[in-house]
Amino acid sequence: MPIPRTTRYLGVILLVSTLAGCSSLSRAPLSPDPSYESQMLAGSSGLAIEGYSSPEGVFHAFQGKAHWVGAGRDSLELRGRRKPAVPGAEASGDPEDKQPVTLRLARSDVTTLLYRANDPSKTGVLGLGIVTALLFSGTVLLFIAIVLSEGTD
Repeated sequence: MPIPRTTRYLGVILLVSTLAGCSSLSRAPLSPDPSYESQMLAGSSGLAIEGYSSPEGVFHAFQGKAHWVGAGRDSLELRGRRKPAVPGAEASGDPEDKQPVTLRLARSDVTTLLYRANDPSKTGVLGLGIVTALLFSGTVLLFIAIVLSEGTD
């Protein structure tokens, strides 16, 4: 017996939403000593970031990529667009860029980078919620089918 088209679509949607997962903003602090840095920023593609904070504690929204430049990792190059604010932080007052820009900042001008990281706990709760809703819906439909079939006898 072939599987109905709507069931296949529902299965694909469930699979994609469960595998896609959730993410949260995370901070990557930059240490003054370049030897302690992780390899996230070492590649040519860099780390996809949502913003950075300055030593004064101001969060600057910047959607793009960050990577090290210079032999001693003394500068950080940011490529992307500045945004007016980071979600959950006070607005920095930076103008929003319409075109991509490249910023070069000294290591001392950046204390942390904000980036999106996978959040397995949120993904688990989302998956559990979807499975629970499907099981509950299936049980209700089965109950209705049983009641209707006994009513016709």
